[in-house]
Amino acid sequence: MALAVLRAGDSLTVEALRSFRGEKFLSISAYDVVRDLPDPAPIQRTFRLPGRRARLVLSRSFARHRLIARGFDVAHIEMLVYQTDWADLALLRRRLPLVSIVHDVRPHVSSFRPRLETQLLKRTYRHAGDIIVFHDVLRDELTNDFAVGRDRVQVLPLPLDARDQRDPTCTRPERSTFLFLGTLRQNKGLPVLVDALRALNPLDDVCFVIAGEGDQALYVWLRSQLESLANVRLELGPVPQVRKRQLFSEASWVLLPYSRFHSQSGVLADAYAYRVPVIASDVGALGPSVRNDDVGLLVPPGDPESLAQAISDAASRSPEHFAERISAAAWRHDYSNVGPQVREVYDTAVSR
Repeated sequence: MALAVLRAGDSLTVEALRSFRGEKFLSISAYDVVRDLPDPAPIQRTFRLPGRRARLVLSRSFARHRLIARGFDVAHIEMLVYQTDWADLALLRRRLPLVSIVHDVRPHVSSFRPRLETQLLKRTYRHAGDIIVFHDVLRDELTNDFAVGRDRVQVLPLPLDARDQRDPTCTRPERSTFLFLGTLRQNKGLPVLVDALRALNPLDDVCFVIAGEGDQALYVWLRSQLESLANVRLELGPVPQVRKRQLFSEASWVLLPYSRFHSQSGVLADAYAYRVPVIASDVGALGPSVRNDDVGLLVPPGDPESLAQAISDAASRSPEHFAERISAAAWRHDYSNVGPQVREVYDTAVSR
C-alpha cells in the first residue's frame, strides 16, 4: 500500500511496532521504517491495570510526537485508538495535517458505557483530520451519529492484493466446504451459525470448518454445541498465515453470519483475494458490498433458518459460478488502484 501511494519526488516514513508476535519486518528501500511503537501484545492480559495501560499510552504518544518533530507535510494515522486518541490527535493536529483511516466506526467490543463511548468517539473523529472509510454506509454512520462533515470523509475501496492468493498445491474437496474464519467475537453471529448447523445435521455431502482465536469460555461452548456433528471441524486458536492460506484455498464458501457490524470486513477482502464466494448477513457495509459486487448470497442477520437454507442452496451450486465477478471485484480493490486515491486525500488534507 505504501508503495502504491508514492508519487515521483515523495518521501515516506512508516512508523511501526518494535516487534509483533515474533514476526520479522523486511527492509524496504523505497521508504524509511521507524520501529519505535510499543507492542501491546505482551501486556494484553494485564491491560486493565492502570499503570501498565498508562505506560503503553504515554510511550506510544511520545514516539509519535518525536517522529513528527522531524518535519512532515501530512501524517497518516492507520489505526485510531479512541480510548487515547480523543486527546492525542488534538495535539498532533496542531502540528501538521492528519489523514485517518476509520476501520470501525463503532468498536466491535465496547470498553465503556454507551454514552461515554459515543462521546470519546465523537471527540476522536472531531480531531482526526480528513477521514477515509471503506464504504458509503460507514460515511453515513460518521455523519449521522457523530456529526462529522461529509466533506471530511472520503470513501475508498478496501485495499488488498488482488492477485489470486490460492495455494496451487491445495484443491477444493469434491464435497462443498464452508469456512468460518476470523477472530471469534459476539458480533460474528456464532450462536446463529451453531443453530443453523444443528438444523442442517445430518448433511453428509458438505463439511464445515470454524477456525479462529477467542477466549476459553467460547472454545468450551463451541465444543459442547458441535461435538455431536461429525461434519464440523474446529480449529480454535491463532491461525498462522500458512494455515489460513490452506483453509481459504480449500474452501467452497466463506460464512459471514454477523449479527451487527460497523466496519468493512477484512474476511470479505480475504474471500476476494482467494476467489471464494460468501454467505453473509445483510448488515453494515457487509450486505451492500456483497450485493453490489454480486459475490455471494445474503441472509437476514440473526436468522438461523435463513442461514441454513442458504447453506443448503449453496451446497448444490458450484463456487466457480462467481469466479469471474469475484476476480473483477478484487481488482477494483487492488493496492494499485486504491493507493493513488489515498495520495489524493493527502493533497486535500494539505490544501485545507
